[in-house]
Amino acid sequence: MRSLIRCLSVSSLIFCLFIFNVDGQKRKKHRPKTIKSQCELAVTQGLKGQILFLEGNQMPSPGQAPSLGKGVSREVGIFEVTRMDQTVAGHSSGFYKKLKTKLIKTVWSDSKGCLAVELPAGKYSILVKENGEWYANLFDGEGAIFPIEVKDGEVTPLEFRITYKAAF
Repeated sequence: MRSLIRCLSVSSLIFCLFIFNVDGQKRKKHRPKTIKSQCELAVTQGLKGQILFLEGNQMPSPGQAPSLGKGVSREVGIFEVTRMDQTVAGHSSGFYKKLKTKLIKTVWSDSKGCLAVELPAGKYSILVKENGEWYANLFDGEGAIFPIEVKDGEVTPLEFRITYKAAF
């Protein structure tokens, strides 16, 4: 019984020291800083824009405005400019299991799909992670996948539309 009381006393002391500082002040709980939406973040050089998801019928119809898509949180891979012949094809068109070029940076868009990232000047390929594979649906005339250029001292606008579940 004495051991139990001694154990409880030691445990109580440790708990009190954890809750209170040595000077008797109650510790403040750690609260994460409020992070602005990436839509509001300032970028001096790099990319800023949105990742949008479109699904369903996107055919133009009288009296119905076209869907702009819904902003979504996604992992975004920024690669060296990548051509289709530098990939391992995924489960369907626009999907890639592997890219054979260097991954420069991985970032996440926020819940509104907003993305703001500082990058050095250069040319990049932008892809998003969908169902465990990289996805992009835009190509240039030389076979580069979603190519985008960041110029010195400039912010390049980005609108990335995920459309594999949409019909046009």
